[in-house]
Amino acid sequence: MLGLPEATAYGPFAELRLDNGASLDFMDTEGEMHGQHYAFLVSEEEFDLVLDRLRDHGRRWGADPFKRQPNEINPPPRGLLRRPDAVHAAPRARRRAHRLVTGTPYRP
Repeated sequence: MLGLPEATAYGPFAELRLDNGASLDFMDTEGEMHGQHYAFLVSEEEFDLVLDRLRDHGRRWGADPFKRQPNEINPPPRGLLRRPDAVHAAPRARRRAHRLVTGTPYRP
């Protein structure tokens, strides 16, 4: 979705390196898994690139978490919510949601 290289193995983790030097580290575990939400603040240009990738690969997205506005984006600041497609995701991954927004980060 973000146009990054595939995650690489790092011990028991799958490490996804982000452009700013941070990483998202994932690990499969047994037992109950609670819903997860990942939000990414991107530039307008990056937002357009991600939206093009979603369209090109036939992925689903929407403007709200209740799936009432499929294939729509929020008005400025633009945003969208992407949930893994059931066909492409393992049962555990189906509980993850990815939110992509543009704008200025909140700084207290």
